[in-house]
Amino acid sequence: MSQSGVIGRPRGRPFAKGQSGNPGGRPIKPKTIELRKLEHDVRMFARDRGAEAVDKLVALMRGVITVEIDRKPVEIVVPPMAQLAAANALLDRGYGRPAQAVEMSGKDGGPIQTGELSAYDIIVGRLESIAQRLREDRDAEETAEQLN
Repeated sequence: MSQSGVIGRPRGRPFAKGQSGNPGGRPIKPKTIELRKLEHDVRMFARDRGAEAVDKLVALMRGVITVEIDRKPVEIVVPPMAQLAAANALLDRGYGRPAQAVEMSGKDGGPIQTGELSAYDIIVGRLESIAQRLREDRDAEETAEQLN
């Protein structure tokens, strides 16, 4: 029985903060040949109608579109939010989305170290840090055994 008195998963957060119950994530299912062909066909279909889609976005952005109802042209006023969405879509496709600002810092919030290291130096540094951790673990185990 858990702390809440219910049998099964504990109530609240079942894992420690920052840990996942599935650290590897869901496995990626490989795409079948049929699915890849379908995606390609959809891409080609969309590219063939690109100019038409841009014309439609321009009409939406301008605020009035003309449609045919019972073979008669009817003008429809486009709501401002739809106009804004169309303008945004056009700008994204014409100029690309704005770059996202990313703040980067080095170890402990300090500056990023940009020293040129060879692959050998990187490997030696990693092996030394692993050896240090193993020594610390061994020392902790020996201390625990001495206390018992």
